[in-house]
Amino acid sequence: MKRLAVVVVVAVAGFAAAFSAFGDAARRGCVTDAPPDPTYEVAFAGPVHVGEDTHVLGVTRAGDPVTGAWVCVTIEMAGMSAMGASAEAREVGGGHYEVSLPFAMEGTWQGTVLVGAHETVADVGIPVTVEVTAGDAHGS
Repeated sequence: MKRLAVVVVVAVAGFAAAFSAFGDAARRGCVTDAPPDPTYEVAFAGPVHVGEDTHVLGVTRAGDPVTGAWVCVTIEMAGMSAMGASAEAREVGGGHYEVSLPFAMEGTWQGTVLVGAHETVADVGIPVTVEVTAGDAHGS
């Protein structure tokens, strides 16, 4: 009985620590305080599916590609702030940036794409919404 009590205590403590760390994921990695600018737009290139981890974003300002910028994405599932992620993107050319974000569930995800001229300094925050659907990188 003592052994079971120890296992339960360890399991509960582990779950609480994991939930706390996962719930804070959307707040790590990217600064979150940046002014909006309606001349900027962001769009995910192609559909986004559960199970895909790498995504490409197109970033434009007044219709022109934004190149050479620092880009960081903070996103969480709508209504479920514990399901979030934050990651820096890397430029792949022509105003497109690749970012690793694990979308674990279908549904609406909302967040902010931060863009700046200097690393870790956001000049503007661009709201972004993405609909994540079932499927995988192979189209099934």
